[in-house]
Amino acid sequence: MVKGMDVAVYDVIKNAGEGNFDPKPYVGTLENGGTGLAPFHDLEAKVSDETKAELEKIKKDIISGSIKITSESQPK
Repeated sequence: MVKGMDVAVYDVIKNAGEGNFDPKPYVGTLENGGTGLAPFHDLEAKVSDETKAELEKIKKDIISGSIKITSESQPK
């Protein structure tokens, strides 16, 4: 898992500069690029194309809402 802190900082600064600052906590998601699957690095060759395709489909399904992710630590 990767946390896109660069995306979070950029979005907050951009919104503030446009006069749209939102003081609510920023939540990084797959959709806004604030989180994602970490690169496979040295294991890239060991991960099959089928697995990579399945992971991409799951990512798209999470973004579209057809797969729901819930957590006790989600902002309320």
